[in-house]
Amino acid sequence: MNPELIFFSCVFFIFGSLLGSFCNVVILRVAKGKSVVFPPSECPNCHHHLSPLDLIPIFGWILLSGKCRYCSSSISIQYPLVETAVALTLLFSFLNKGFSPGFIGLASWCIFTIIASIMFFRDEARTIGPFIYPILYYFPLKYFFSHSINVQDYSFALSMAFFSTLLLRWRKIEIYYLGWFGVGCIGLLGSGFSEITMGVLLLALSIIPASLFRGKKYSEGEIFRFLLLCWTLTGIIFNFSLNTFTF
Repeated sequence: MNPELIFFSCVFFIFGSLLGSFCNVVILRVAKGKSVVFPPSECPNCHHHLSPLDLIPIFGWILLSGKCRYCSSSISIQYPLVETAVALTLLFSFLNKGFSPGFIGLASWCIFTIIASIMFFRDEARTIGPFIYPILYYFPLKYFFSHSINVQDYSFALSMAFFSTLLLRWRKIEIYYLGWFGVGCIGLLGSGFSEITMGVLLLALSIIPASLFRGKKYSEGEIFRFLLLCWTLTGIIFNFSLNTFTF
């Protein structure tokens, strides 16, 4: 294998893991209306400021055995999973697009999708901004990096997200509907699944199990959010493998 390719692959994976650490900060703080810059990272339980050694992406969580160094409280597995997902996103975006402008557009859109999907899954954000801003960025991002805009895909994504939101309201599934509208648009715009049959299938694969398996332990909305997160991440992997992304 080309040594230069191996070197840059390692560089983008490491940089992606660092970016993933920042994405965790965005996911946790934006939902609470806090700054993503200040104050420094701290343990949510004992509020002790974390040292750089505590913040090593992916491996820091493993070395600490998933517990805070200062109070031994559990650290959510979300941290290494998001860091790994973003690291792999940058790596595969580079392998997919090389150093072309499309690399930045593809990586950016996938990271937008991951952040919005996990925020929707956590069900803490109650402002529309985090779910709508990526949709507004789509046009300039798409045009700048690929020099083309498919208005038909954009219209389809908005329509599909709107009608699916109405369906979820009719089903009375307990979710943040504006958040779902944004996540639905984001997923459809970037995934390459711009066919109504695929959109309906993914929605059904979430609604039907959520309705069948709801119970005392998990609500219908919780199951729905979890399944949507699974389909979103699966969609990103699927499109990387088939190179069907539109950026």
